[in-house]
Amino acid sequence: MTSDLLGKMRPHLTIYSTYGPGRTTSDAVALGAIMLLRTQGGVLPYERDASGAQVVQVIVTAAGADGAAFTRRAVLRLDPGARDRPMAILAWER
Repeated sequence: MTSDLLGKMRPHLTIYSTYGPGRTTSDAVALGAIMLLRTQGGVLPYERDASGAQVVQVIVTAAGADGAAFTRRAVLRLDPGARDRPMAILAWER
């Protein structure tokens, strides 16, 4: 894979999910590819794993009264069925 191709694909990929692609994605490019594959008779992996865990991205921007602002991005795995760790931080960026 060339670095140019990876650069074009990167916004539409995840390494954190525990389930295959499916209708649950909000990415228009990924959803379009999934729908095209389905219309052509392709087979997709499971759309969700059995645990019910979900991976989400949260982006928060805060601004102070003095105009200073900062943004944080987190990738979280939410698993309400896990008693010991219902949330795990997979990535944290400034």
